[in-house]
Amino acid sequence: MFNLIIVSFLVMLIAIAGMAIGIILGGRRLSGTCGGLNSIEGLESACELCTKPCAKKRKALREQNSKRPEPF
Repeated sequence: MFNLIIVSFLVMLIAIAGMAIGIILGGRRLSGTCGGLNSIEGLESACELCTKPCAKKRKALREQNSKRPEPF
């Protein structure tokens, strides 16, 4: 029984190490999908939940504000 636990642990450790090495050698950054947050009813996007806007949201806000007409 103890041998089975050790073998299972080693198999999981090798699998996790393999995935980590694949990400490192692949040169890509990890990124989320936002699929979970976008499925919440009533939310247009995950950006509504953020208290500090990310760079993408700040850029969109700047562009939105620059398109507004000047007040008289």
